[in-house]
Amino acid sequence: MKRFITSVALLVCTMLMTGSFVQLVAQPNTAGGGEGPQYDRVKACVPDCPGTPFEDASNLTGQVFFETEFEICPGCRVSVQWTKRIACGRFYDLYIDRITSRYGNDPACMACFAQYSTAQLVTMASIKLLELNPMGFPPTDKEKDTCIPNYRVVKGACWGKKYYNNGSYDNPDYMHRAIACPTNATCCVDYFEVCMVNRKRVATPRVADPDEIPLPLSTVCNDISLTPGSVDVIYQEALFDCHPVCGPVPPTEDP
Repeated sequence: MKRFITSVALLVCTMLMTGSFVQLVAQPNTAGGGEGPQYDRVKACVPDCPGTPFEDASNLTGQVFFETEFEICPGCRVSVQWTKRIACGRFYDLYIDRITSRYGNDPACMACFAQYSTAQLVTMASIKLLELNPMGFPPTDKEKDTCIPNYRVVKGACWGKKYYNNGSYDNPDYMHRAIACPTNATCCVDYFEVCMVNRKRVATPRVADPDEIPLPLSTVCNDISLTPGSVDVIYQEALFDCHPVCGPVPPTEDP
């Protein structure tokens, strides 16, 4: 871990001293050749059911997404931006846009974001939100054990990790973030069953039924112009490669 922290610090310092900044520009992902649902970084991507858009939280929060805070790893609290909809009157959809450490210079979050891959962090946050249920979706009656199979988590297909300075140049306050990459990558749709068991909500990934949208067979993320270890001159963010996050990834797997 010390070598990881030292490497990041040396990389940022070197680039600041040499002026080797990279201005990042999102490039469209043209792989695959199909149209398909497209991802927009400002709004939630809509894989189907265009007549039931995701909720816009602007009137309540002043921003497009809702925000919920919880502990994703021991000692590491994060804030997750999300929104919701009931798609075609059938699916309880949760859309996740980004995961950000709650506190700056947090060693617990540095260890958490280093230990787990981007896909693992997204899965962990997805399950936690489904179980905390800030969306208010059923089941909500703790006295009745029941299961609802038509839950979905919608997200951009490519995500990356970022480390950005929330403070000043002289007094840096580095935050950790996992975020959907700024690209026209395909939407991912992951299916879950959510049950109320012994007064507790439990979310479990499931396989899509034949009449449901399947996961993309493959996702190409390496054509996105995020240079590993580069620094965004505007936000002072250390940027890393974008990676596919389609499909729930067990946290026990190696990053």
